[in-house]
Amino acid sequence: MSPALTDKNIAKIYIIDSSGNRSEPTDIFGAKDTIAPTKPLLQTVMDDIGAVKGAVSSGGSTDDTKPTLSGIGEAKAVLTIFDNRYPIGTVTVGDNGKWSYTVTNDLVLGSHKITLTQTDVAGNTSELSDAFNFTIVAPAQPSALMLSDSLIIEEVQTSLVDSVSLDSLLKVSNISDSFVDEQQLSIPLEHLLSAEELETDVIDQLLNEFDQNLVSQNSLVGTVETISVW
Repeated sequence: MSPALTDKNIAKIYIIDSSGNRSEPTDIFGAKDTIAPTKPLLQTVMDDIGAVKGAVSSGGSTDDTKPTLSGIGEAKAVLTIFDNRYPIGTVTVGDNGKWSYTVTNDLVLGSHKITLTQTDVAGNTSELSDAFNFTIVAPAQPSALMLSDSLIIEEVQTSLVDSVSLDSLLKVSNISDSFVDEQQLSIPLEHLLSAEELETDVIDQLLNEFDQNLVSQNSLVGTVETISVW
């Protein structure tokens, strides 16, 4: 038959006898699909790691090197996904026309241009889709100030553990009532300084007992000397 009957086009067939009589027509349909599907659509690039998560806007940035892509296409068509013109994966569109694909290999830092094509079950391939552009950036790092503060706190705690002995703290925590009733409460520095090493929880417990002892003395008048531990 010429031209070929394709793409659900209809033809009519008649039977004509030798006398020229023509029968009623019979309709036939072209079953072959030769029409390429429309361009697929990438709707969403989703970031699901790091401090900031959610949809990445076209032209935006993300620290997720394996984002999830999703959009719409022709049911049962096979999508080919391109990153900067190079194929990075394929996915089959669902019967509902939706598709989703999570990148399997880490995308490098820098600019990325995602495009798509889809090939239907008859083997027809669409035009290249519109591009979705975004940038992969390095994850945010803690600031130098935050790291410095953390190191200072750790150093102070370690210094306290290394400098205070159990015997000295026991002497301080067992201050007698008569000593507390004096006008000025003074704790000699040598009572606190020692080379003996203590567990942190033991020191915390003894310091808490010392604080409670001082607060309970309502008759205390004067000032408490500030003790610096280096």
